[in-house]
Amino acid sequence: MDFNKYYKTHSDAYGRHPSNWIKKILELKKPPAKILDLGVGQGRNAIYLAKKGYDVTGIDASCEGINQCKKKCEKLGVKMELICQDLNEFNTKK
Repeated sequence: MDFNKYYKTHSDAYGRHPSNWIKKILELKKPPAKILDLGVGQGRNAIYLAKKGYDVTGIDASCEGINQCKKKCEKLGVKMELICQDLNEFNTKK
């Protein structure tokens, strides 16, 4: 699937509210814990977690999804690191 094209025509492709399992994370680890959202897409889960005080990094191969997430973050005053890169090529070692 070409997520760049899909996101261009679906501004909230997976909805505006976080996945139910994301709320379970809040029970496991309290802020300011670090969260790595692999396949962040348009950011609905990552934004929710960042608003709760988590230190979020989002990675996605779709630059369109990343750009939409950045715009939402700016609008909401939410800060997170966003990386547009294919996970098959992502280097976690720094």
